[in-house]
Amino acid sequence: MEIFMYFDGFLCASLSSEIERRLKFSSSFKDPAQYRFVESVDGRKWTVEDADKLVSEEFKLLREKEREKGRKWVNEAAVACTITHRDKLLKEAAERECFLCEDDVVIDSSFIKHWQCKTVRSKLSGLNGLVLGCYSSHKKIEVSSKSLLSFGKFGVYEVLSRKIYSAACYFLPPPLAESVILHQTPVKCISDQWDDIRQHVSFPIFVIHPAPASFVAFSSNIGYGNFRVTSNSLLWRSIRRINRSVNSNHFVNKVIFKSCV
Repeated sequence: MEIFMYFDGFLCASLSSEIERRLKFSSSFKDPAQYRFVESVDGRKWTVEDADKLVSEEFKLLREKEREKGRKWVNEAAVACTITHRDKLLKEAAERECFLCEDDVVIDSSFIKHWQCKTVRSKLSGLNGLVLGCYSSHKKIEVSSKSLLSFGKFGVYEVLSRKIYSAACYFLPPPLAESVILHQTPVKCISDQWDDIRQHVSFPIFVIHPAPASFVAFSSNIGYGNFRVTSNSLLWRSIRRINRSVNSNHFVNKVIFKSCV
């Protein structure tokens, strides 16, 4: 296999104060030149008005409705997270090929090695779509039975079902990253609502299977989501791991193969 040392191949958004998260993410890599952290936008002290200045009128109304129902998935932290993706991660992805990550995942070491191959990166770019390294859905994720690209134990499959989401680990070729930035200015949806984004920015969605990224159960410190604790003890990590598996019947990193014929 062609090997080409690719500096900054993985960009991870994280608050600089999150030492434990950063240490866990970096533990996946043998060479520190293969990844880099970018500072997340911290929206913990934002007011509703602060966030509303950054979103579209339609998204502002959605936030208001969800707030009245006590739901947090589009709260101020969610807006800050989306700004982080748009202004920190996607901005760099628009200039060069890189995998974009959040700091609650670890990356498979063999995938990191494959990413050093220029041919693999070129073929992923050639798909001209969103490639998810970590993915979830409320229903089983249907993908094409035939892989479009394979390297090592990994295959790349086109997603056939809708409502797949995750911004924990993904790749967009530079031109598509630029298009998503333009669409999300101002913010029209949160960063992992790919089905909503591609209604306006046309692109196919692919998954890498088996998934090269997996979640680490950290406590939430920004109030994003409804399952929040303040401890990272072994007990709470175990509880959060179970919660990730069964909460809301989400299918995380799981697919079913379906023939297109």
